[in-house]
Amino acid sequence: MTPVLRLARTTAGRVRRALRQRLSPPKPPPRSPWEDEETVFRRIAALRPDIVLDVGANAGQFVDRLRKGGYAGRVISFEPQGQVFDALKKRVENAPEWECHRLALGDAASTLDMHVSAFSPSSSLLPIGKLHVDLMPQTAEVGVESVRVIRLDQWPEAPRLADRRLFLKIDVQGYEMPVLRGMGALISQVDGALVELNFSPLFDGQSRYYEVMGALEAAGLRFLGLTGVQLHASSADFLWADAFFVRRSGAS
Repeated sequence: MTPVLRLARTTAGRVRRALRQRLSPPKPPPRSPWEDEETVFRRIAALRPDIVLDVGANAGQFVDRLRKGGYAGRVISFEPQGQVFDALKKRVENAPEWECHRLALGDAASTLDMHVSAFSPSSSLLPIGKLHVDLMPQTAEVGVESVRVIRLDQWPEAPRLADRRLFLKIDVQGYEMPVLRGMGALISQVDGALVELNFSPLFDGQSRYYEVMGALEAAGLRFLGLTGVQLHASSADFLWADAFFVRRSGAS
């Protein structure tokens, strides 16, 4: 075979391979591990916190998933709605390493109006927004309830949190920044956090997702991923999701 023919065949082979690569469908991007709820709760258990703070507990749904993920340690749940708290308290009475308090957390001690939703997990210290109700009519406000609000760092039982490794769960329907401000120096003991963020205007005056993320980053926590992502049915805009954070190595 002459050198010219050899070169022609080699070139033709390279062209065919290049065409096959271009015509082959692209490989899908790797699936985020945070899409799997079990991964999230196993990761919480792996952090081995001394205490999990369940802020915005509702009827204890988060703790059910926490136990399923393998965490058997202490949980302190905060829920201000009276009727929901009564149901939570009945569950806690027969559960080990679990306590609950009828309180909302914020950045000042006060009494505020809770906007009660027909779907209790959507109740908020902020008015439920029009978009929220348009998308989910079953979440419309059905009443107002006065609830007690405290700063966590001024809670009479806060001293028992001192020097303990904490995991922070926040699900407070737009009231995230007041909760974080009210933690004061306790935020430095948080080794991980799972915080619901609103990406669309679902509550009037809600905390902006980037402010919440910025506050957690400033406290030494780094963002790992989103779980439970909810998208608008027609536009595919982000509505809300839970953001997972862990403490950066050496940060305190």
